[in-house]
Amino acid sequence: MAKKLCVILSLILINGCAASQSWVSHPTIQISDKTAFKAHLEPLTKDKNYFVAFRLTVFNKSAKPLTIDWNKTRYIHNDRNNGGFVFEGIDPKLMKNAAIPVEIIPAGKTLSKEIMPYKLLARGPFRDKNSKGGWHGIIPGIMPEGQNGARLVMRSDDQAVRFKINVTIEKRSTP
Repeated sequence: MAKKLCVILSLILINGCAASQSWVSHPTIQISDKTAFKAHLEPLTKDKNYFVAFRLTVFNKSAKPLTIDWNKTRYIHNDRNNGGFVFEGIDPKLMKNAAIPVEIIPAGKTLSKEIMPYKLLARGPFRDKNSKGGWHGIIPGIMPEGQNGARLVMRSDDQAVRFKINVTIEKRSTP
């Protein structure tokens, strides 16, 4: 009986002292302020304890429309190109053929969109809807530690503007 009590107490102590992990982002929202626009990039957990997506918000400060070229915009991890992004309402055929339409942001307006790195997705049949995220056939994957962000390609008056915006993600153990 004493042995059983010792084992039970040991298990309680071990489980009680076990560290859990949480993911943090530095900064929590990255802001890039340019002449024609202001961009915010915020990593999202989507009810997980790790990051799976970004909220990209672009404010068009110019008097002319801006466009985001999703076919050339890339997910960047530790300064390496890791493919494109997917988002709600995207047609799988367009993703496969790199024919995603550009996104137009009218003068003085704001675009806010949740985007996920395509390379990190777990994919199911597109006819199936992931009830938690509302994404057809798409289950977001874990963004790894390190610098995570986007290399955005935007156009104004047929001039391409390319810039990088990122955050640093790290795991922390909490007692």
